[in-house]
Amino acid sequence: MALKSIEQEWQDFAAKVIPTIAPEAIQYREMRNAFFAGAFVVSVALEQIGADPNITEEQGVNYLEGIREEVMTYFRTIGQRNAEIN
Repeated sequence: MALKSIEQEWQDFAAKVIPTIAPEAIQYREMRNAFFAGAFVVSVALEQIGADPNITEEQGVNYLEGIREEVMTYFRTIGQRNAEIN
């Protein structure tokens, strides 16, 4: 699997989730801002884990696993809502 840039991931996401919204639309810009803000938060966390000698490897791994679980829980909730609607 090739690693993608945040911009590439955004483009994939936007094409799947909001294909009918023009890039100049406010909703499109706001969603892009939110997408990049989420990426920024994870980027800062990775930086902190790597730079802070008080954060052990185990703590860093646990934190990243927690973030992953939080995201997966969110997507499961969305999936359940969509299933109820459809």
